[in-house]
Amino acid sequence: MADKDSDKERRKDLKELLFYLIKNFDSFASAIIVNGSLGYNWNYNILPGADLDLTFVGEKRNIESVICRGILEIDNPNEILEFYRSGEIDLINFKGVVKQLPVSICFFTISQLEKACMFNEFFMRSYRNVPKEGVTRFYNFNGDYITHKFENEKIGEGFKHKIFSGKIENDKYYTGILHGRFLHSPKIMLDKAGVAKKFLDNLWFNFLERMAYENPNFINLSKTNPLNALKNSKYFSEKLVRRIWDNTRDYLDKKGVSYVDR
Repeated sequence: MADKDSDKERRKDLKELLFYLIKNFDSFASAIIVNGSLGYNWNYNILPGADLDLTFVGEKRNIESVICRGILEIDNPNEILEFYRSGEIDLINFKGVVKQLPVSICFFTISQLEKACMFNEFFMRSYRNVPKEGVTRFYNFNGDYITHKFENEKIGEGFKHKIFSGKIENDKYYTGILHGRFLHSPKIMLDKAGVAKKFLDNLWFNFLERMAYENPNFINLSKTNPLNALKNSKYFSEKLVRRIWDNTRDYLDKKGVSYVDR
């Protein structure tokens, strides 16, 4: 019971912080998306020690205003903006503490969000105030994985590293960081022009298109399915898992792809 209570309290605290940031970001943001376990398990268990992981989408000038405004405790805003304006970096990724809670915010322009949701193999260069270290795994529709090592380049007081959409090896797609960010059923909190939903829906459709492309004749869903290609799907709520299965079957039926259910 104590664990459930602490999880509920953590979820409550993160949501309160989220609404505080939305209020402060509202005049600058075109869209705000909640990523991570709070996003995909909004009313269910979140991962222990989960932070508030957000995607801020807005015009470039509005992103610059937020970086300088003081809501986030950024030590070197002028230096970051110099790299940003010169094209040395594509994205700004803030990792820190707001109101005593851990926060991670990645800033995208609308055109960058559109690109991030395209089903191509590419990368974006991200500025981070702390390095991204270690290795991660990119998974494919069969549950196989390749290992990806994070590499950091020191740039001013921070670090620059490449965030990959995904990888294609031996004609098999492996979900990378960028695509994974928006395929793990994030929660859209603000979407003034409806573009965030449009882009994310398009990414999910193309995700299923890729699965069908790799398996044009027949799919055994017990072995090949979209959940296999999502690193954190094991933490999804039962409700979300059912929705993904329903959407997958609906897509395959409309596409006319033969499959056997799990």
